[in-house]
Amino acid sequence: MRVTFATSYDKMVQNLNSKLESVDRLTTMVASGKRLLSAQDDPFAWSQALNMKQGLRELDAFSTNLDFAVNWNETTEVALGSLSDLLIRAQELAVGSIKVFSTEEQTAHAAELEQIFQEALAIADTQYGDLYVFSGWYEDDGLGNMVLGASKPPFVEDDQSADYLNYQGTTGSLEVRTGKSSRQTVNLNGDSVFSVTDSSTGTTTNILKILAGLRDSVSDSITSGDVKPIQDSLQLVEAAQQQITSQQALVGTRLTSLERQQQALANLTLSHQGDLAEITEADYLEVVTQLQQKQTAFEAALRVTSMLNDLNLLNFL
Repeated sequence: MRVTFATSYDKMVQNLNSKLESVDRLTTMVASGKRLLSAQDDPFAWSQALNMKQGLRELDAFSTNLDFAVNWNETTEVALGSLSDLLIRAQELAVGSIKVFSTEEQTAHAAELEQIFQEALAIADTQYGDLYVFSGWYEDDGLGNMVLGASKPPFVEDDQSADYLNYQGTTGSLEVRTGKSSRQTVNLNGDSVFSVTDSSTGTTTNILKILAGLRDSVSDSITSGDVKPIQDSLQLVEAAQQQITSQQALVGTRLTSLERQQQALANLTLSHQGDLAEITEADYLEVVTQLQQKQTAFEAALRVTSMLNDLNLLNFL
């Protein structure tokens, strides 16, 4: 078979290009630290890596949801703790107002109870971002209309309104996905948090009205001297304190569960990231060794090509 210079030259070019491509690929692997640069490198491993990356994106979304749920409940926990402190102070003032008949002291008690009421009202309207923590969640009113829920304050502050201190939110639950088949309730609605049942009458009122009633009872006693309304309000304040304590326990239990889920999700994410790295990341020592071998072969091929290019008929004359 006759081999021409043109045929030899074409083969040399192909050989050089092939070796140069290998050197370039290995150089890219060293620079990026990645073993898989395209699907053709290892189709099966590439498919596995795509599935793992999708799984990690889902885990990241669940993690974001859990972070939101934890932050929301921490905000709720702080609000309930502050409200509990206010109720304890209101009880102290109520007891003091029953025992003290000094006009000056009663006036001071009434003024402080007004401040406590205003602070409690502000706590009831606690927000997380632009959302009201105790306003429930968006829900259908049965007529095809969406009730705003958490986007409006749960209680009306205008004492001229017929809805003064009546709950204005919904009983809707805010839920987030924390897994492929699991969801977690995030919020407490103000109707369940602030509602208190009077054991003596069986009627239900809310904590804000109880504090307003205690304030008014202490204020009225300055002129009337009648402490019976204060005693009645004190019983309701004690019931309100028990109600908030039960809500704090609920939030505390929920936070414990959420934090446990966060840790489990973090461990799972770390495991998946390790599996993905094992598939996609290059063995640095192995790649560098291969690169050195390919570079040596490429340089040898260049030298041979250079020698062949110098050949011509004059060398044999």
